Amino acid sequence: MVAIAPFQALRYDLERVRLSDALCPPYDIISASARAQLCARSSYNFVRLELPEEDGDADRYTAARRLLESWRQQRILVQDAQPSIYLTEHAFRWAGQRWSRLGWISLLRFTPPLAEGTLIDQSSGVGLKRIDRSSNRPPLVARGAGFTGSTADQVLRHEATFDAPKADRAKLLETVRAQLSPIFCIVPDADHQVQAFLTRLAQADLPTAMAALGPSDGQETVRLWPITDPQAIAGLQQLIARGRALVADGHHRFAVACSHRHLCEGVMTYFACSDDPAVQVHPIHRVVHGAAINPAAWQAHLQELCDWEPAASVEDGWQRLSRADGVGSFLYYTPPQAAVVRVRGEVLAQFARDTSLPQRLAQLDVTILHHLLLPRLAGSGLPVEAVRYTPDFREAVQMTQEAQLACAWGLRPLPLGTVFELASQQLALPQKSTYFYPKAPAGLVVYSLD
Repeated sequence: MVAIAPFQALRYDLERVRLSDALCPPYDIISASARAQLCARSSYNFVRLELPEEDGDADRYTAARRLLESWRQQRILVQDAQPSIYLTEHAFRWAGQRWSRLGWISLLRFTPPLAEGTLIDQSSGVGLKRIDRSSNRPPLVARGAGFTGSTADQVLRHEATFDAPKADRAKLLETVRAQLSPIFCIVPDADHQVQAFLTRLAQADLPTAMAALGPSDGQETVRLWPITDPQAIAGLQQLIARGRALVADGHHRFAVACSHRHLCEGVMTYFACSDDPAVQVHPIHRVVHGAAINPAAWQAHLQELCDWEPAASVEDGWQRLSRADGVGSFLYYTPPQAAVVRVRGEVLAQFARDTSLPQRLAQLDVTILHHLLLPRLAGSGLPVEAVRYTPDFREAVQMTQEAQLACAWGLRPLPLGTVFELASQQLALPQKSTYFYPKAPAGLVVYSLD
């Protein structure tokens, strides 16, 4: 089963703080310049906790703990009196259309909770660690930690995780003793019962908090309703209990929460329904730059491997790519030319025979790019830092134009059903294969462990 639970969130006191100035994106998509802009919006912007910096004698984690304590003492952040599930509406514009996504924030509950004395598998070659609740320093599980109990098999993950970001989020959790931002999960809703239930809840009362997100106020907004009614909470719990949840965003925070599951009841999670058209899965495009790039030589080599279809413009190229059938098609751009490239059938067949990857993964565009085309073009001399990523192809074009030697690769989106299918087979997608949009903002609610 997928088990959810209400909790008593810390939330901004809206008489003291303008919520539109206080929210921020998740930590992993905040650049240095974006952080500075968020800090300039308000001295209470949540980025100071979500992505903290050193402050005098305090390291970044200690600085975040002190700041959270200060905000609680000043009642900038106040704990709700009753456990709640937090219904949210996230409205945004994309491709000239207005979208509205209903979801909720609750705990994705660990079942059963771990008891005093339980042994945790650290999955790091150093054996087992016994839980001691008297310690303020919980054991850090760097790899492989998961749920115990029935919830484990019902939470699907589709991305690999890495030690450095897990260590960062673990240190922040241990020091601040709070889950600061929710992970993002998708639950099935083929019969639309969950969506109808959420709609009825939203129509029953006015939201208690509203905010505009980003620099263009009004383009993206969020509204929030705390749901405290036990019958409503039980109804939602029953509707999703038999389904499976897909981690869309926040795999590192999910892993860290699991490794610290002896300290908390669950992981704070934003949920949305898979059949909601406002749940959007966008591709993440690639920009390859540096001395390894030889545009003329790459074009010649690509024309040996692929059918090459010049485009009149980037927009024309996107239209052509959207009509392409099969796998192995990309929008290739090197200033000032755009073209649609389609890997030839015999090349794909040879790759399928030679690769050690699972065949289902070998059929993905992103796999073909990173395991077939780029190695053929650059050999083994392409360093990791030579590839940059963005979900906005306009930004990819600009990055390519600003670099001395660069090319951009536009990818098609992976259908959500494909992501579910691969995750259910425990197949991890290549790094940065999906961009679930829009992200759940940080700062709406905080799950305190104290």
